[in-house]
Amino acid sequence: MGMHLADRLGAERGDWAESLVSAGFDPAAPTAWLAEGLLLYLPSAAEQRLIDTVDRLSADGSALAFEVKLGAESPEVRASPVYTATRQQIGVDLLALFDGEPRPDSVASLKARGWSTAVATPFDFARHLGHGPLPEPDDALASNRWVFAYKPGLL
Repeated sequence: MGMHLADRLGAERGDWAESLVSAGFDPAAPTAWLAEGLLLYLPSAAEQRLIDTVDRLSADGSALAFEVKLGAESPEVRASPVYTATRQQIGVDLLALFDGEPRPDSVASLKARGWSTAVATPFDFARHLGHGPLPEPDDALASNRWVFAYKPGLL
């Protein structure tokens, strides 16, 4: 009897690191990792596994960028046109996809492993570059944080 689909998907997710190495990924070489728009939707334990795996596979000199969301949206933010338009235009309820568990502190976890980190809001970049999204009342981006982490090399 074959594996249940959810079991197969879980097994495939569990061995993504092995698949990378089998395909030629070199964990001894510095790597740039990007997990944009991913961690917002993962359960807490999956986020922790991802951070653990990236750390394990990252040589000194590697970099990691990811996006997190602080806390749950207020009712006013949940009514944002960003979410309502997405539901209407493509039939996806982004809010239903967000995991409701308390989020792990992946920034602290990386720092404890020797990574240097910087955290910014989307609006920090808009101000720095002079264009881009500007904060609005009840903005859906207000609780988003962009994290940039670097695993320094040995001196």
